[in-house]
Amino acid sequence: MSRTARNSLKLSFFTMVSRVLGLVRDHFQATFFGTGAVAAAWEIAYMLPNMLRNLLAEGVLSQAFIPIYGSALKESEEKGRDAAGVVLATLALFLTGLVAVGILIFPFFIPIYVDQDPSQAGLEIYLSQVLFGFILSASLTAILSGIAQTHQHFSFPALSPILLNLVFIAGFLALDPMGFSQEKNAEYLAWIVLLGGLTQIGFQAAYVYWHGWWPRLRLAWRHPALRKVLTLMAPAVIGASLFQINQLMD
Repeated sequence: MSRTARNSLKLSFFTMVSRVLGLVRDHFQATFFGTGAVAAAWEIAYMLPNMLRNLLAEGVLSQAFIPIYGSALKESEEKGRDAAGVVLATLALFLTGLVAVGILIFPFFIPIYVDQDPSQAGLEIYLSQVLFGFILSASLTAILSGIAQTHQHFSFPALSPILLNLVFIAGFLALDPMGFSQEKNAEYLAWIVLLGGLTQIGFQAAYVYWHGWWPRLRLAWRHPALRKVLTLMAPAVIGASLFQINQLMD
């Protein structure tokens, strides 16, 4: 069997495992929150970060980064490290600022957007502020996974969604016997989602570092690699944004 066929089988297997674990996660979530006000608060709080994760981390970012990183790597390993480092550092700085702005504006945005019981507004705001940080971890994980994929290592990056679902499920199992209220369970679970994101980053970063691919982190706003990645991302982001906004409005 060729290497390409083996990689395809591995990716298919890991995708299947991730989907099964996703169903298990959804089952626990439905059991924990039911269909009441807390479930609605969780769905609203998770909607925006998940939308931006789908927009940035799930496809668009990797598809823009991998060819640029691969091209730089062909010139020299040092240029590859430099290109990856500039993109990673700039993205981390930008998303940190975006998360900070989101945390600040959610107390004003949520009550306007959500027409529900005012008593749940505080929970929705808190969950939104905590979960918004997931955008940062998901996007940085996408870059680190892209580095491994460029080096023809596909299996370990495919483990990221599995790790996230496992942390989710472990969180449900840990909270279940505690006897907390639904509100407290939702608050703790939001932090568990962030822990899952940090787990993804940690595993991917360790894998990249262990193989000697760690990028040279620095900020360079006019770096050609950064400009090329942004140019490739722009049309895809615009198109995907329209789709995600339609979903949000629905």
